[in-house]
Amino acid sequence: MKVLRLLSVPFLLLAVPLCSFAQLYFVENKGQWDAQVHFKTEAGNSAFFLTKDGYSILINHPEDYLRLAEFNHGHGFDSTAKQQFRTAPDKLRAHAFRVKFLGGNFNSTPIMEKPLPGVENYFIGNDPSKWASGCKTYQAITYKNVYPNIDVRYYVQDDQLKYDLVVHPGADVSNIQMRYEGADKISIRSSELIVSTSVGEARELKPYSYQFVNGKREVVGNKYKVTGNTVSFDVSAYNKSTVLIIDPTLVFSSFSRSTADNWGFTATPGADGSFFGGGIAQPTGFPVTAGAIQSTGGGGPGGGSGVPPDIAIIKLSPDGRTRIYATYLGGNGLDQPHSLIADAAGNLVIAGRTNSGANFPGTLVGAGGGYDIFVTKINPTGTAIIGSLRIGGTGDDGVNITASRGGANSLQRFYGDDGRSEVIFAADGNILLASSTRSPGAAGSTTSFPVQNGFQSGLSGNQDAVVLKINANANAVIWSTVLGGSGDDAGFVLSYDPLNPANIYVGGGTGSTNFPLGAGGTLQTTYNGGLADGYLARLQDNGGSVSLNRSTYLGTGNIDIVYGVQFDSKGFPYVMGTTTGSWPVLNATYSVPNSRQFIAKLRPDLSAFVYSTTFGTNGALSPNISPVAFLVDNCENVYVSGWGGGANNFGGTGYPSAGTTGLPVTPDAFQRNTDGSDFYFFVLQKNAASQLYGSFFGQLGGGGGLEHVDGGTSRFDANGVIYQALCANCKNVNSGTPLTSPFPISAGVYGNVNPAGGSGCNLGMVKMRFDLAGIDVSLRAVGAKQLNFCLPATIQFTDTIRKAKQYIWIWGDGSRNDTTTSNPFTHTYTTTGFFDVKVIGIDSNSCNVKDSAMMRIRVTTDSVDVGFNFARQNCNSLTFNFTNTSDIRTASRPFGLKSFMWVWGDGSKNDTIPGFAPPIAHTFPGVGSYNVRLVLIDSNYCNLGDSSGFVNFQVIDNIKAGFRVSNVCVPDTVNVVDTSLGALTYLWVSSDGQTSTNRSPGFTYNTPGTYTIKQYIFNPNSCNAVDSTERTFQAVGPPTAGFTYSPNPSQENTPTRFTSTASADVVKWLYEFGDGDTSNLRDPIHQYTSPGINTVCQTVTNAAGCVDSVCIPVEAIINIVNDLPSAFTPNGDGINDVFMVRGFGITKMTLRVYNRQGLMVFESRTQNIGWDGKYKGIPQPMDAYAWTLDVEYFTGEKLKKKGDVTLIR
Repeated sequence: MKVLRLLSVPFLLLAVPLCSFAQLYFVENKGQWDAQVHFKTEAGNSAFFLTKDGYSILINHPEDYLRLAEFNHGHGFDSTAKQQFRTAPDKLRAHAFRVKFLGGNFNSTPIMEKPLPGVENYFIGNDPSKWASGCKTYQAITYKNVYPNIDVRYYVQDDQLKYDLVVHPGADVSNIQMRYEGADKISIRSSELIVSTSVGEARELKPYSYQFVNGKREVVGNKYKVTGNTVSFDVSAYNKSTVLIIDPTLVFSSFSRSTADNWGFTATPGADGSFFGGGIAQPTGFPVTAGAIQSTGGGGPGGGSGVPPDIAIIKLSPDGRTRIYATYLGGNGLDQPHSLIADAAGNLVIAGRTNSGANFPGTLVGAGGGYDIFVTKINPTGTAIIGSLRIGGTGDDGVNITASRGGANSLQRFYGDDGRSEVIFAADGNILLASSTRSPGAAGSTTSFPVQNGFQSGLSGNQDAVVLKINANANAVIWSTVLGGSGDDAGFVLSYDPLNPANIYVGGGTGSTNFPLGAGGTLQTTYNGGLADGYLARLQDNGGSVSLNRSTYLGTGNIDIVYGVQFDSKGFPYVMGTTTGSWPVLNATYSVPNSRQFIAKLRPDLSAFVYSTTFGTNGALSPNISPVAFLVDNCENVYVSGWGGGANNFGGTGYPSAGTTGLPVTPDAFQRNTDGSDFYFFVLQKNAASQLYGSFFGQLGGGGGLEHVDGGTSRFDANGVIYQALCANCKNVNSGTPLTSPFPISAGVYGNVNPAGGSGCNLGMVKMRFDLAGIDVSLRAVGAKQLNFCLPATIQFTDTIRKAKQYIWIWGDGSRNDTTTSNPFTHTYTTTGFFDVKVIGIDSNSCNVKDSAMMRIRVTTDSVDVGFNFARQNCNSLTFNFTNTSDIRTASRPFGLKSFMWVWGDGSKNDTIPGFAPPIAHTFPGVGSYNVRLVLIDSNYCNLGDSSGFVNFQVIDNIKAGFRVSNVCVPDTVNVVDTSLGALTYLWVSSDGQTSTNRSPGFTYNTPGTYTIKQYIFNPNSCNAVDSTERTFQAVGPPTAGFTYSPNPSQENTPTRFTSTASADVVKWLYEFGDGDTSNLRDPIHQYTSPGINTVCQTVTNAAGCVDSVCIPVEAIINIVNDLPSAFTPNGDGINDVFMVRGFGITKMTLRVYNRQGLMVFESRTQNIGWDGKYKGIPQPMDAYAWTLDVEYFTGEKLKKKGDVTLIR
């Protein structure tokens, strides 16, 4: 169906960065909530409710929510938040508002999409009618025909809540009218909808709409209109026969939160969308996590005044809200990370340079000296090094031209160019690296770069490129080679052909007229002249050695350098770089004449361009940007990220840059303006047909406004999501222009401020999704252990990317294929064997229409009941004897030599054993609690990974009973907190006859009185075996709520007096008047401002903290009126002392008072605040003063009045 899709981008509520949010989803209402609610989702301190006529949002105050959550987690003083969390807040401030689709069809049946595995159960309170079980969860809900031919679709994308208004042919967009009820104020700021509440602001970002028409993107203008408390959309003319495409979305932007100066270099994605960032930092102040590889830096001398000497690595969750780990890495010299890459398991490979010598962690390959290249692999938690190599000769390795940044020099064209190299994974899982060497001497000499099984023997000029293949654990070089001629040569980037992974392509810059060309027959076989040419070389990976297949120059006769090489799915290489010459434009609809950045697609044999084009500003004398990230996506769209501008002149150095001013941006740009020194994101459509996207990113003006990197590369993932590192917000670097917009930081992220003192920078981390890469699928079997399953096998398969609109599931067991929109999907296998499972994801509106993924699973009947027993050698010994009692359920297969693994949970090495080995003795390091498990690791068994164990295995001499119990308000379950030591099992006995063997007994009391609970704990491996204790507590009855009101019946424009009739034990009152106002008085008086029936609720609390509530409907009768006096006498006698608005039915107002000179001496936006005759605390003279009044009534009517008032003294 051809539709217009109006996208309202994410709700940005007042988020609290307490922990990584769980996956967002909509939970169906099966009676656990109010009947008006259809679905509910929660995110941090906010809740979102879907109803038949719209939605409601509840926001808890961030400070209260943070304090309550930290208190409940038992946290004390937080040095970052500068708050004490040992006490809960007195009350949890909150604000709710609802959005209603005026005039809509409220009989629409919601359509549930993208169901998630599992269900949720709600057993809260003592009323079984409010209990619900088996509540299903979804990631998308659509209400059809809310208006004629207009649907509303709520959904979750990248852990953010969004909604679409889907306009089908024949629909009228002007029908959409969204009324906001309960908000303090609705306004538009910077094209965003701002919803003001008593606990802060919620934002709905600028709505974007655009379409592909004849293969090109056309943006549809779309903006909010606000009339009173009603929001609608002002949409430009659009093509009603084509589908509108989703716009780019900032997933997050965060600082590293380092209090030390922290410069940004490099970034890469994790397989799960997590963000790895790398930079350098001063030796203390980087926010390392517990157990980090290095908790402080080596504290080297740096590379100049104030240069941070230590590598700093940080990993953030996919939504940027949580720091997963952070660590230092390096020695006592100057260390830099230039490139990062993460594997599917979350291990991170870091490549860069170091001059720390033997003090840098790792094994030396070569003579070493000066700067050396390093490659280090660390584990997924950032707590251990898997492998590390330091590679080099006696000269500088890993340095392009010179480590001193003195301005443009040979192949060093931008600030930070001395730190360019790239590390990737080969198709076989080993590591590939491109870099540079300046170590002199022939191969095998004591000074040269260590060549191993390479094709070039040693350094041919002052500097050559180097290419290395290193094993997967980063502890051995498989092969290495030098690549270059008699001039300066540098290896900046590399990639491999996806159709022939042995073909490795390396790119960079060369000043050599005799650069090695291999077999020849390529696009440019002679040096083009000028200071530098780019080059692209195709190497052949022979397994244990490497050879040169062919190379081509890429240049114009001026300065040309390749900064990116990538492949499309058909095996065609693409290059990206900068030029100062007349770069050829060939077979390209899109180009910018005389611009200084190029993109080209070549034939795989490097014999010709398929197309070639340029982008940037017309007529620039120098490149606009220093490129740092490059991608070709599934649709053959091309992505570039880079920075330009003032950072190229740090310290008076001269690196020519045209800056970012004038670069083309698209109407849907994240940031349309630039101060000339920002990052720039650019997307080129397939075959250079058009510019799909262009946007700036950065602070505008002020101190710290020169965004850049100090070296290194960042990355796009395969789906076109940028993971960009920045050196951001350097407060000692002034852009030379006033600050007009701060560095963009998204709500709720881990690092929302740069806390580095004085002149400090912070590593900025930006993740932005472009949604241009087409359909992509990735298949996972939920709960699989190496894809082994036991018969009968009911397996849930899921596409983890979730972009497809339709799926074809092919099961591989001869059963019928399933075509469905459901993801995940479940299939049952009833026979044993190996099965190839395939899923085809389809989206007819995407550029590539469909994608597929496949996996092989194994279904068998071989399974094991895993179990063990244990005995302590004596009651105060630290040594236990453990016996494997596991049982094979079928006799067809014996245990192997390595069938089981003991996991001791005390930091010692795990023990791998065969089946039915003799008992194993293990000595624990001391008294304590350990997570001891016996794990089945034999892949011959279908329940591989099953384990048996104790999460709380106790090593203790004498056990000690203990618990805390609080008084309870009946009817309720008493809160019992176990504080015992060493218990393996429990017995609880209540004085009313209840018993329990759980760790927490869950006793419920319905009658007030005094009760006693006794605890018995048991551990046969302790010396005393059993211990007991008891506690006494009170079960307290609740108070009784009640109130009356007068006048009753209500009278026009008359305040309502509420009189409490609650029980005598009440010590606290809370009235909620139904219009958003509240009172804590016993007998409050309240004036309503708009007519209607209000549900007034009283909640009362007694001294024991027990509560009761009651609600009564109260009518408010309001007729519009307002008045102001003609004179007032502020003499302190309490009579007519204040000039203020007196009226009824007023929802908004602004009163301003002016003296004879036209100076505004007073302003108020509420009836409750008037003018006391003072200006800035000084009494004003007796005189006549002019006033103006803007009023809006509950009917929506607006009124403007003016007059004068006499101040009499």
